[in-house]
Amino acid sequence: MKLLKLDLLMQKLYILGSNTKIEQTNVIYWNDKIRNSSHTFDIFSIIDKHKYEVRKKYLAWIYKLQNIKIGKKNLKEYINLNNTFSIWWMQPIVEKSNLIKSSQINNVLKLIALEEFLKKKKNIPNNYSRFE
Repeated sequence: MKLLKLDLLMQKLYILGSNTKIEQTNVIYWNDKIRNSSHTFDIFSIIDKHKYEVRKKYLAWIYKLQNIKIGKKNLKEYINLNNTFSIWWMQPIVEKSNLIKSSQINNVLKLIALEEFLKKKKNIPNNYSRFE
């Protein structure tokens, strides 16, 4: 059982990697769908509840990522092939193909959903973001 315990604003939040039951409140299951209660959630339900915010933030994150400067070029320009085609456009993160090519995209979506959940649950200001 993987367990991550966060202490945010003096309240504990437990994030479990498996469907192991623990006797705690404020539990988020990271890899399993469960029946949600007032103090127990699964990340997939949180993604579904905040789907528009998650999608918008994910697309904005990809846009920011492609524009990261490496020297005098942005990432998209830096990985050009013969100055004619950027390999950037062939990456799974740009294709947004999280089912077949890159399961790690799911982790990015989960982190964005967790951020949205914490903002709404803990009244964290909207301008706070660890993804910027």
